[in-house]
Amino acid sequence: MTKTDAMEWADQQQQEFMKVYTGYFDSHEWCDSLEGDRADADSHGWYARLSAPGYLDCTEWTGPCKTEEGAINQLYELYGE
Repeated sequence: MTKTDAMEWADQQQQEFMKVYTGYFDSHEWCDSLEGDRADADSHGWYARLSAPGYLDCTEWTGPCKTEEGAINQLYELYGE
């Protein structure tokens, strides 16, 4: 089994400055805190973002996706090289 470009990119990010964070969110509190059109019943699923450890900077959450890999693919589409 080979890794997708997005998963290879995520592994590389983990070894460098930015870290990839993922999580499955299904709580109404989380969904209610989302802005815009994501704050609805379809907000449940996998999300991902990049963060610089030790800094307050991070990207917006991407998602929702049906799988963790799908959320990482969205990150890759936005920030991958």
